[in-house]
Amino acid sequence: MKCFFLRCAIVLGLIIQDGCGKSAAAGEPTIRWKGEIRVRGELDGRDFLSRTPANAYTLLRVRVGAEFLPSERVAMVVMLQDSRVFGTERAGGAFSTISNTANVDLYEGYLTVNDLFTEGLQVTGGRMGLAYGNERIIGTVGWSNIGRVFDGILFRYTRPNHSVDLFVTNIGQTTLPPAVATPVAVRSVRDSGQTFSGIHYSFRPSADEEFDGYFFHQWNRMKSFREFADLSRFTLGAFVRGPLGALSYTGEFAYQFGTIRGVDISAFLIAALVRYPVGGISVGVGFDYLSGTAEGGRSYQSFDPAFHTGHRFYGHMDYFINIPQDANGRGLRDFYIDVSGRPTTAIALSVRLHHLMLAKTWSGQLDLGQEIDMTAAWEVDANVSIEAGASGFVPGTIMRSWFNGSDIAWWGYLTTRAWL
Repeated sequence: MKCFFLRCAIVLGLIIQDGCGKSAAAGEPTIRWKGEIRVRGELDGRDFLSRTPANAYTLLRVRVGAEFLPSERVAMVVMLQDSRVFGTERAGGAFSTISNTANVDLYEGYLTVNDLFTEGLQVTGGRMGLAYGNERIIGTVGWSNIGRVFDGILFRYTRPNHSVDLFVTNIGQTTLPPAVATPVAVRSVRDSGQTFSGIHYSFRPSADEEFDGYFFHQWNRMKSFREFADLSRFTLGAFVRGPLGALSYTGEFAYQFGTIRGVDISAFLIAALVRYPVGGISVGVGFDYLSGTAEGGRSYQSFDPAFHTGHRFYGHMDYFINIPQDANGRGLRDFYIDVSGRPTTAIALSVRLHHLMLAKTWSGQLDLGQEIDMTAAWEVDANVSIEAGASGFVPGTIMRSWFNGSDIAWWGYLTTRAWL
């Protein structure tokens, strides 16, 4: 694996030399500035206890960066990010308005070379966001105050209506480069980190139609149990969307296999959504099924959408943002109705009602409860938006037991966002 990443680094270095050397005279260098400021206030009453006061938070996310275009074929993107919660900075253990907590980090930093060796072949190396389909498996998690990025290399080949991505990312490194080359510092050490790699194919015959096929592999080389790697999991799946007469649909199926700490994996995801326009309103009916492991099961049957944008799918209150752990490995069933519309071109409204259940019983029970999510978004102008949301959750038997509360939980937010 070390040799593989070394080869990737060498290839990327040759790409830089090739791309910059051949295209420097194609045009004048340009810079495209990028930026975002997002402020979100939240009121959190998700403990299922109406007698307790709600928690209140204000989150700030600031991103600033630029895309440098030294030639027609080469692009360099650098994006810095500061992510914080209001009122949490300290100096010497005490809260202070003149302290400086180190929250700034490199959000994205990558180099892209287009048309390498052949037309349509693009190579990107560095820290980047990855998102496929509707982000049920891999997404950038835009709702998060931080967001998800990957460190690695991406090869993308595009032709009219078709694209193929091949990527290798490093998501966990346990060996570090030594400061000096001493005998102890340079001795060979087994890397027990993690890699995530895969291939993704997309066919888009029109703007409204898409078919994706993918094959991913997540490998955790830590050996917590005898000689077995902690995780070697493959995900094979397909995503589709398109029109069907007056209807529109999206669907996804994925199957996982491999081993987790020496136990065989056999898990799956099924998701489907059908929408129908009624006047100026869109009404959708959907269903998600993430398989789970029954108590005493011999194989691991809990589907793990490890890098998904879960906030988008399983309720805005984020009780099930970290599947399969949030469902105690029992999987999840989500039946939902979604109603959305635009009373004006600048305002979007939506309501989604979820009925949530486990896929496998926990203490003989399946019912988790019902959640309603309501959102309203206003596009103030081309670079500013305001969004508000409110959610409520009626707990079923399982949630009452897990949280030791039986009242209706609630949560709400108000977001202002401006961007370049």
